[in-house]
Amino acid sequence: MSPTPPATTDQCKSALRALFSTFSTGDKGEPAEIIATYLIACSGYPLRAIEQAVIRFIRGEVDAHDGRFVPTSAELSREISRCFTSMLPPPAPRAVWLPSPERQEPTEASKVNVRARLEQLKQQIAERQMKEAT
Repeated sequence: MSPTPPATTDQCKSALRALFSTFSTGDKGEPAEIIATYLIACSGYPLRAIEQAVIRFIRGEVDAHDGRFVPTSAELSREISRCFTSMLPPPAPRAVWLPSPERQEPTEASKVNVRARLEQLKQQIAERQMKEAT
């Protein structure tokens, strides 16, 4: 699955029209400035996530929004982010580490073999040291 490109400015404006035509904007300032803050909220997200967020606001599915006024740009941004995250595929499962096998106690025969090998190594080291000393 290829990554979805971010929405263009025109696509964002189109999606925001539905939001602004549904909710009262109150007296929040100049329309161009208001739109600019909402475009920042949409920046970097794919159109599908933006549209899903707008639809959730219009349907009243966003719990923190009372529906009387247009959501703030921050509220919209959080909802777009939530919608975008829900669109992502689930993370790959993590590797499961298997428990290590239980350690077996050495047998008497293996202990004898280890002791014998240690004695051989000690003897070889002592012989080398004597040769190097002469």
